[in-house]
Amino acid sequence: MKNLLINQSSVLYFFIVLVFCVGISSCEEIEAEAEFSIPKYIKSLNPLRYEDEIAFRKKFGRWSQRAVLGMISFNILGTLDAIDYYDDIDDEIGVFKHPVTGEFENFYVKDNVLDWELSDDEFETDLESLCDLEGIGCGAQYYKREFKKCTMDASDDGSGMKCQDLLEDIETPDCWCIPPLHLQIYEFPSDSDSEDQACLDHCGSKDMLAKCKYPINAITHIDLSGLQLVGTMLPEEVSDLLFLDSLLIDDNRLIGSLKLKNLGLRHLNISGNELMDFSLDRLPRLQSLVMANTKLESSVPASFTDLPMLAHVDLSGNKIQGTIPTFVGMDKLQHLNLSDNRFTGEITVELLQMPELTLLDLSNNQLSKFPQDDFPIKNFQSIILSNNTLDGAIPSNLFQDQLKIFRATNNKLSGTIPVEIESAKSLTQFDVSFNDMTGTIPKVIYDLAHLEELGIVANKFRGQISHSLYKSKLVKDHDSESNPPRKNMLVCPRGYFHWQGKATTTEDCRVCAPCEEDLKEKECLYLGQTTCSDGSKVVRGDMNGNGFVDEREVLFIIYQTADGHLWNKHYRVWGDLKNHPDACKGMPGIECSPEGFLESIRIPDVGLNSGDEEIEENFMGLPPEIGHLRQLRTLELSGNYLFELPPEMSKLENLKYLMLDRCNLVSLPPALWTLKKLESVDLSQNKLSGNIIPPEIGNLTYLKEFKIASSDVDGKIPSEIGNVHSLVTLDLSKNNMHGTLPQSMGNLQNLKEIHLESNFFSGPIDHIFRLRRMEVINLKSNNFYGAIPSQLAPRVQHLDLYDNLFFGDVPHFLNSQMLTSLRLGDNRVFQLPPELCRGGRKINGGPIGSGLGPCDHILCPVGSHSMSGHAPCTLCREGLTNLFPGSISCDNLYDDDILEPFLSLVYAQDEYPPEDYDKIDICTSWKGIECDKQKKILSIEVPLANIDIDKVFN
Repeated sequence: MKNLLINQSSVLYFFIVLVFCVGISSCEEIEAEAEFSIPKYIKSLNPLRYEDEIAFRKKFGRWSQRAVLGMISFNILGTLDAIDYYDDIDDEIGVFKHPVTGEFENFYVKDNVLDWELSDDEFETDLESLCDLEGIGCGAQYYKREFKKCTMDASDDGSGMKCQDLLEDIETPDCWCIPPLHLQIYEFPSDSDSEDQACLDHCGSKDMLAKCKYPINAITHIDLSGLQLVGTMLPEEVSDLLFLDSLLIDDNRLIGSLKLKNLGLRHLNISGNELMDFSLDRLPRLQSLVMANTKLESSVPASFTDLPMLAHVDLSGNKIQGTIPTFVGMDKLQHLNLSDNRFTGEITVELLQMPELTLLDLSNNQLSKFPQDDFPIKNFQSIILSNNTLDGAIPSNLFQDQLKIFRATNNKLSGTIPVEIESAKSLTQFDVSFNDMTGTIPKVIYDLAHLEELGIVANKFRGQISHSLYKSKLVKDHDSESNPPRKNMLVCPRGYFHWQGKATTTEDCRVCAPCEEDLKEKECLYLGQTTCSDGSKVVRGDMNGNGFVDEREVLFIIYQTADGHLWNKHYRVWGDLKNHPDACKGMPGIECSPEGFLESIRIPDVGLNSGDEEIEENFMGLPPEIGHLRQLRTLELSGNYLFELPPEMSKLENLKYLMLDRCNLVSLPPALWTLKKLESVDLSQNKLSGNIIPPEIGNLTYLKEFKIASSDVDGKIPSEIGNVHSLVTLDLSKNNMHGTLPQSMGNLQNLKEIHLESNFFSGPIDHIFRLRRMEVINLKSNNFYGAIPSQLAPRVQHLDLYDNLFFGDVPHFLNSQMLTSLRLGDNRVFQLPPELCRGGRKINGGPIGSGLGPCDHILCPVGSHSMSGHAPCTLCREGLTNLFPGSISCDNLYDDDILEPFLSLVYAQDEYPPEDYDKIDICTSWKGIECDKQKKILSIEVPLANIDIDKVFN
């Protein structure tokens, strides 16, 4: 049997923990007796307030209004933006950990950010008004309050629903059935008794009072919109606000699940937050639901369709999968926005025949079919279907008199434009560009008096366009003085092409050479072509007709394809091909070799593609002609909108420096990893979801700097990275990467800086600590666990292990004289070596004389805390404490909080602690725990075979 080695400090520490466990189960006893769970906020209250709230909950079957507001405030940590100017802003910076990804985000700490006075000393029951609090409205006050709901303005650009500020009187409820007991809580207006016989009979059958108005002191309105709040999603106890009519929390940073039920809620807006899940159960009055840009990924739950009064729905900007719900029973639905999701399947007849539906946006999904049978519809004002995979013909009966907007660009539609379009007398926008439609343009279009936008390019339309269509309201994008409108700005005629399918203010359509002589029976004779069929005779981008694209023409193409007319004024000479024909003379951002070859393009933050609202639809960015710049060594386009890179990047075989950070990239071409001369690559702050870093990174043997931080990258670090012996700086921080650090990284003997913070990495790190040239190691906010390695490279100046799972004493090697910055907070370390805390050392600036201990500049002592884990430290409030030095918070510690770190070391990682350990009964679900009938812990039994004493106590 292994020797039992327990040092004195470890024995004392464990003794303190066990003593603290005694007598702290009162909350658990009350919870078991009352048969309802007690939220953490309630547990944090002082004894008097705690007893009052428990008594209220038992009497009325719900939590008081003040308690619910307290729970909301309790979950909010601060704001995303600074509220006031602070002299010492570092003291006000906090860190928010994402509950799913584990990634950390900074925020500004502010106590009671909502300015709600809900302190224990000022406790008032529901009999008192809470209506003076910011963002809170009650009863009659709410009748004249302003609220937000989402609509779709048919006169806008047709991009979809928009939230507008509207003023609307709140209708009095038809009927509220109130238990007589609630008259002890709520004060009703004198004329609130219902006179409706049906209401009287309905409530009377339940022995309740029939009311037709809101109570004067009932919370009916919560508006926290746009406050940039950071924290967890509203608690489900919000459902205890029985008269809540409007709940608006959009444009914040609240994360978690939302569960609402049994409410008279009519308006709900949670856009711009992050929903892990949601449940809307029995909300019979809900009229407006806005959940845009909340990162929802699952399918729409079945309970969603059980909302009979719903009129406005916006679920856009999420990742919702599956088929479109049937919305059975939702006959009042008027506005539906499901754009920018992942819906698949057909657009059903049932959806198109919803009796009140007028505004429908299904763009940017993966929908494949229209219903092809004849079916009657009416009322539609706007139908937006762009960026799907819809095939087949457009149903002719979609074109009714009320229709104002029809957009279906970038699909696979075939057939002709229905002549029934003449019935759409109100039509202002019609765009079917980038499809496979055929035939000619119906003459009936010429008679649509309100038509302001016509998009027909990139199809297979033949024939000619009547001159009557070339009128100013269809040709908008020009300045009549400096850039007069061109005839072809609506569509290129037969035998001509332009990359946009129509002329621009600076470039007319160009003739397709194969079609120039004979205009009969040629495939290139379609209207609005974006290229010519015979690529061997027509070279895209060949402006001077010499049969190839030179470097100056490449710059002109970049200007044309990336909204050059909106760039910073200094760079607009790129578009002046006539007066600036030489790429190496007078071109800002360009450097050339002595031989006259273009070697460097540096145009960060100039506004590439800044004016194209549908860039993802047309896949703009760098044009493929970039591949003609064979001598290019530096490409810096940071802070522009590229979306993706063309495969022709593989032709840039001399490229050494590639800076594409902040470019909204969503993918990388395999060609990138074939550029073997690359020395520096920065792809940070993009949208590169997925396993982006392939084994081929090992081919980049000259690479010295590789950065891809804050780009949503997941996957593992490939072992082939160990072949990049030249690597000096590696930054993969703030992503979703996981797995262990490959042992091959021990070969990176030139590595000086490694930044892996805010990921999910785990496993051993000894080989990283031993790299002899290492100066900066940042591993904070990962899942590294176990003892801190006992060896450290002698040149390390900055070591950050904050927020991991390291356990045990800090090793003596950290006494290195080179070390100036050391972050160990939010781990489970016991103590520091005494020599690390002695005077003369300047780690983290050295001791600050706070009086909380000689090592507080490295770790706050137990019983104090700070967001950094080191000084300046703050003593815990009375009744609160923590378990480890370097803690970032103080709490009421219960049995589970104290036992979890101990037993998680005793048992294997995959079986302990139990899932949701803080929400289950310790006495029945925790292995090795024995309790008495009052659920007080009697004993802890741990199998000796499971214990590694050195690991637990050393």
